Amino acid sequence: TIIEEITDDIESDHYITDFLKTNAPKFLQQKEATTAMFSATREMESDHYKTIVISEALKGTNHSAESLHVALQAAADMESDHYIAEVLSNLLKQNNLSDVALTELLTTTQAIESDHYRTQILTQALQKSNLSGSAHQQLLESVKEMESDHYITEVIVNLMVKKLSDETMDDLLD
Repeated sequence: TIIEEITDDIESDHYITDFLKTNAPKFLQQKEATTAMFSATREMESDHYKTIVISEALKGTNHSAESLHVALQAAADMESDHYIAEVLSNLLKQNNLSDVALTELLTTTQAIESDHYRTQILTQALQKSNLSGSAHQQLLESVKEMESDHYITEVIVNLMVKKLSDETMDDLLD
């Protein structure tokens, strides 16, 4: 209720961002508050300010799978591929990302229309040492939607240096 009342009364994305960013640790402790925070983010016009709030919410490793999912959905709803990539890149810079977080992040790359930005995130994700089979599968799903032969090749070449399961290799060959 507090989030909805305050963000409804404030018109400036800058000040809404300041309010949400400052209070994000409190809001992330409750499911309803987390949902309200990202709903407020979706109402903002500026992808720049949305990125600030979402990135702040994704700092650290104490987020639940559900709050991670809601945060990445908010990122995927942004119009700017640059800012979606920025959110995902910031998340990838964190150490000890769970398999769930990496897989969810790779799923979110499908919201990026630009093959350039998608490739940046996919190759950055491939630098992580703990990519599971499901993460590799999500990565390949994202590559399937790319159009540029150049960027597809770039991701596949980076993928090939990894030790791949037989299932992942079959998916890659398909």
